[in-house]
Amino acid sequence: MIIRLYKAGFGFQLIFFSLVVVLLWLDAFISPQPPASFEFNTPLYQIVVTGFSRLPSIVNVIVALILVLTQSYLLNYALTENKIIPGNTFLVVLVYCVMMSFDPSLLRLHPVLIANLFLVLALRIILKIYNEKDTYQHDFNASMLVSIASIIYLPYIFFLIFIWISFLIYRVSKSREWIIVWIGTLAPYIYLLVYYFVFDKLELFYTKYIRFFTQLQPVQFKSNGFNYAFGAVMALLTLISSYRFLNDSGGKVISIRKKIIVLVYLLIISLLTTIYARGNLIYHITMAFIALSAIVTYYFTALKKVIWAEVFFTMIVIIIILEKIFI
Repeated sequence: MIIRLYKAGFGFQLIFFSLVVVLLWLDAFISPQPPASFEFNTPLYQIVVTGFSRLPSIVNVIVALILVLTQSYLLNYALTENKIIPGNTFLVVLVYCVMMSFDPSLLRLHPVLIANLFLVLALRIILKIYNEKDTYQHDFNASMLVSIASIIYLPYIFFLIFIWISFLIYRVSKSREWIIVWIGTLAPYIYLLVYYFVFDKLELFYTKYIRFFTQLQPVQFKSNGFNYAFGAVMALLTLISSYRFLNDSGGKVISIRKKIIVLVYLLIISLLTTIYARGNLIYHITMAFIALSAIVTYYFTALKKVIWAEVFFTMIVIIIILEKIFI
């Protein structure tokens, strides 16, 4: 029933889908949690934790919900702007927000939620630069956004590889563009190094940042049966949606085909970074929801029999609701 509404009017979709998301967050408003704190909070995220810990927890929940909704609207705009999904739907808003609400611990500020905003902005730029003549500013902005995301949550630095892969797919051959990506990536880290230098903490930079990547730790997944059920449904939906997404790309114009491949690589890199999730897998996996929500939304809108989309979506929502009731 809900998925069928993606063909309704813009205003109705926007209000109804946003209402569904608010209802999913209702328990967070009733029992708000403080911002999540990881084993290592980057200086930028530590400012967020310190600032919001002085405010009522409800403020942290409101800001987190606004961030989720904002990211979903930006992602919807990026995908419709590039004709990857139909321009008459806000369905990706619903899909992304539901995915980002699958566990109660996510209904608050956490570093991946904040970093996802910069990744969505970077993705829009990457999708936009295909066939543009002068992309130097775009190259710099996209790489800098990814870099800012990484100084909020370190594993986002691997999305620099995503930019390189996008260049290869787009057949970017100018060496200047590749150099500009490095400059955009290094710019925020220069300020970060200055911060550590001023406070005489350069050794801490090495200890926390370099060792984070050189000393792998096993991923710890402290979860419950509902998370496993959600993961099983999402794994099946990911496989089916990705197959349809790639299979249909052959009939698209070359520009859209390349952008579809870019999104698939974004999903792959997001999933590969889980080796650095450590004890934060519940939060870490949400970085994959940007690409995954785009792929799933395409699958839902491309189906002739919407009943299959309804089945998948209903199963996901039921699992989330049951977890809220019993956990």
